[in-house]
Amino acid sequence: MMLSLRARLEGLERAHVESAVEAGALVRAWTFRGTMHLLDPDDLRGFLPLLAPALIKASEGRYRQLGLTVGLRERALSAVPEILSASGRLTRYELAEALAERGIGVDSKGQALIHLIRFVALNGLIYIGPDNRKGEPTYILLDPPAPAGDMGDGGELAGLALRYLEGYGPADARDFAAWSGVNLSRAGKSWDALGADGSIREVRVDGRELSLPASKVGRRRESPAGVRVVRLLPAFDTYVLGYAARELVVPEARKSDVFHGGQTVPVMLVDGAAAGTWRYERSGRKMRIRVRPFGSFGPAVRKGISAEAEDIGRFFDSAVTLDVE
Repeated sequence: MMLSLRARLEGLERAHVESAVEAGALVRAWTFRGTMHLLDPDDLRGFLPLLAPALIKASEGRYRQLGLTVGLRERALSAVPEILSASGRLTRYELAEALAERGIGVDSKGQALIHLIRFVALNGLIYIGPDNRKGEPTYILLDPPAPAGDMGDGGELAGLALRYLEGYGPADARDFAAWSGVNLSRAGKSWDALGADGSIREVRVDGRELSLPASKVGRRRESPAGVRVVRLLPAFDTYVLGYAARELVVPEARKSDVFHGGQTVPVMLVDGAAAGTWRYERSGRKMRIRVRPFGSFGPAVRKGISAEAEDIGRFFDSAVTLDVE
């Protein structure tokens, strides 16, 4: 998450993010696709009613496997806010001890505990706060909590779909469904609602009919002559995972380099398209960055790679050695 923000905010320092998380101005929570994201708490309250009911429903089988019965989960929904209200932030193990004292026993060595915590979080009651001194995440009461939601017919997702297009367009309903984790029917209905009120327009990109916010149609930002925009994105960056059809971001011939074994590796972008992969190793205040381009490139791209490597070193307060394979 830190490196994803660095790639998007010029001059960002780790201390900026850490202080925002400490103050609760940024919170970590399970939202899109049921995975963890860093969010404004007001956005979290707005997104959870749209996303959580389907995520909880999809997890019912796993809850049964782990022995997280409906009754146990309902008791946790009542107990966890009371515990955190009295104790402040707690780690998952501290939370498990407090639950056990109330007769809600959960195995803290397996996956049952984190799935129970995730269930409480999806119900809009808690979020993941800063790590403690041992690097263990803490959990904090979301106050006020997120309102309850239901899966609805999809039209209520239109506002979220438009925000998605602002950041990821051009795209289509299938891309929005893949990014958000909602089903295609609900995504399609949100697209229909946006089309009906004129919020989006269709555009043609490489033979595909895609959509853009109406306010962005006809607007094109050009880089100065000879300048290439290079970014080094971390593993599982949301940009690379933001589409169902990813060939506009990752060339078809290179998908196996970026997506393999359930992993999404760190990617080098050139002008918005994957042009290589990279990795880094840290030892104390020294860092080695290795970049493996997919093909040859000119001095403008090399300059961009060097600038990105230097900025990552600045971000980690480390001296950088750069290797381009």
